[in-house]
Amino acid sequence: MNKVIVSIILFFSPAGASYSSLDAILAPLPDPIVLAEDVAVSEESYSETTKVVEKPFFPITAADLREAISNELSDIMSPSTELTLIPLRTLPDLSNHSKPFSLRLISYPGRLSRANMLLRFQVENEKGLVGEYSAPFRAHLYSNVFYIQTNLKAGEIAAASDLEVRRADLLVESSAIPADPKQLERHEYSRNLNSGRVLQWADLTERSIIKKGEVVEVNAKSGLLAISTRAIARQNGVEGDFIVLRNLDSNKEFSGLVVSENKVQVKFR
Repeated sequence: MNKVIVSIILFFSPAGASYSSLDAILAPLPDPIVLAEDVAVSEESYSETTKVVEKPFFPITAADLREAISNELSDIMSPSTELTLIPLRTLPDLSNHSKPFSLRLISYPGRLSRANMLLRFQVENEKGLVGEYSAPFRAHLYSNVFYIQTNLKAGEIAAASDLEVRRADLLVESSAIPADPKQLERHEYSRNLNSGRVLQWADLTERSIIKKGEVVEVNAKSGLLAISTRAIARQNGVEGDFIVLRNLDSNKEFSGLVVSENKVQVKFR
């Protein structure tokens, strides 16, 4: 038991003193008498006030480690889609170490591929270096892409209504077209396509705004002189293409620049 000395101060007035006058009221107080009293304080209550509160322990789990490795590799590779890493063996057991922690990749491949990859990494927490480790992984880049839902013919204008959206691994379907309707604008199917497979970039070609055999308007300019005529397109053409045409009157062939729908521009001297 610890003992604390408590001082009790008592003031006594002289016997028979009267406070009937102002002088008596203002008179100095007598010297105090101090009495000492032992007050017991338990050791238990004393120890409670001095007990150190321990910091909570949050172990580093395998899921924490996997997420940190994926985030670190994503920051380095900067993929445009979701990167998922699948460990091919059990990750190091770091449950004896507490979070928060930081992870740094020491070695990694130059690019993502379908091949298995070995990643080396270093882990630290607030106590310092935890250790250096390595583990094999397989990477997946998942994204929403277009799949063909009905048979299509070459030359048809590409439309989102012909397609359905599915999730695919771009490391497997590397030529898959992202499910963005803007990717289809001004495009047509370059070949006959069967339903059920992923739509690839090779399945599309820029849409021809002039078709072979169509009669088109031809504008010829030279300085301030401008002449308009009509001709037959001898081949398909997209904007910016030079195509061969045949004059309706002379049957002579010449070339012109496709500038818009059914319009060709020719320059002459």
